[in-house]
Amino acid sequence: MTAPSFVASYDETTSTLALRGIIDELSIAEMESAITQATADHTRSATIDLSDVDFLPSIGLGVLAVAMRHGRTAGAELVLRTRRGTLSQRVLEISGLPFELV
Repeated sequence: MTAPSFVASYDETTSTLALRGIIDELSIAEMESAITQATADHTRSATIDLSDVDFLPSIGLGVLAVAMRHGRTAGAELVLRTRRGTLSQRVLEISGLPFELV
């Protein structure tokens, strides 16, 4: 049995959605669903931790950008977070999406 290529887990005490693994065309729907649930359909503020993401293509960045826009419109903040030196840090810097380093 192989490990899943994408895992999303939500910590209610810190309002943090941790995404791990490969975000690709096969996992986008699962990622969107996890963000929608964590943010109560973009009406609750949350942090998305991308530190353990191994692959983040433009389609994943698009999902994050749209979720951030929906949150702002609804008065909720969606914060992207990652560790220094990770793939997600490089991708977020190139994309111009705002993020925090931990």
